[in-house]
Amino acid sequence: MNYINYFADSDIAILNYTFDQKKVGVLSTSLVYCNYGYFEYADPSGQFLDQTFSVNDIMFQLGHGRKLSDKLQIGINMKLAGSFYERYRSFALATDLSLTYFDKTKNFGSYF
Repeated sequence: MNYINYFADSDIAILNYTFDQKKVGVLSTSLVYCNYGYFEYADPSGQFLDQTFSVNDIMFQLGHGRKLSDKLQIGINMKLAGSFYERYRSFALATDLSLTYFDKTKNFGSYF
């Protein structure tokens, strides 16, 4: 668990958990929350309107990785992200895929 209080009332909170299941590989999950603080509304001339709005991002991730052989590993992450800016809302699904090759005897590695 990590928490960072940045300048201008920005906050980031991260909660991670990873565990190794011998038969299926490594499983992971994380939750990331970013609060960018409050902003004041202003009219087109720049006059502040004595009202505020907040800006936030959130992401939830599930991951799985496993060894295919002594030299080859594979992994996948599934992510759900959301952004909440003023009255606007948006959501996205994302995936990360990884294939890693590493030969200890030749000190050579490559990934995709």
